[in-house]
Amino acid sequence: MSDDTAAHAIDLQKVTLVHNGRQILNNLSLQIPTGVTVGLIGPNGAGKTTTFRILTGLIGSFKGDVQVLGYALPSQANSVRQRIGTVPEQDGLYDDMRVIDMLLHAARLQWPQDRHWQYARTETVLREFDVWERRKDWCGTLSTGLRRRVAIARSILHEPPLLLFDEVTNGLDIMSRNTFYEWLSKYQLSNSQNTIIFATHNSAEAARLCNFFIVLNEGQQLFCGSRAHFVGEEANADVLERRFLELLQP
Repeated sequence: MSDDTAAHAIDLQKVTLVHNGRQILNNLSLQIPTGVTVGLIGPNGAGKTTTFRILTGLIGSFKGDVQVLGYALPSQANSVRQRIGTVPEQDGLYDDMRVIDMLLHAARLQWPQDRHWQYARTETVLREFDVWERRKDWCGTLSTGLRRRVAIARSILHEPPLLLFDEVTNGLDIMSRNTFYEWLSKYQLSNSQNTIIFATHNSAEAARLCNFFIVLNEGQQLFCGSRAHFVGEEANADVLERRFLELLQP
């Protein structure tokens, strides 16, 4: 099945992962419809980053069934990677590469025969996040905020239908954060099937951006569903935090 016919953007069924004798994910099942903005929340060690690493094909040694945009993991990991954009918590930039080379490398993988488009698209996204003037800088010399902006620009280079962001706005100042929010609104409006997943500890941000929530704890799902069912459409960050804490109570 391809992403054109997938019923869900993401479908995990009974996924279990054990690492060094410790159970990281415990019979985890999730179904995320296309076209939603997801807040993936949970305490440290809940399994959020591990889940992301499975969804991006970086971890393949799990039990259970995983489909992303209709493609099975780990067997179709290359097809998945071509169709998603990711910003990991540790941004994934290479310190010994210049900003523009970092993005051009990704562009060449997407459009190997079209050098003009590689450069044009790279310029577009770097300007969108106000880092074009820093394009010749080494990634290792950038501040945390600039690194995040470059990482976001790289993740959207190929306009993927699925984005996975792990604490994506950490290190961004107010102006950069607002630029990101404005871009996000345009991305959501450009295609009703676009899906975004945020792993975040920022309740205010989750309350502002997300219309679907997943709560994990100790590798298990405590909640997976719409904002209306989780906290109500008008709920603010305080309500979200209270609901989250209620779910964690033994």
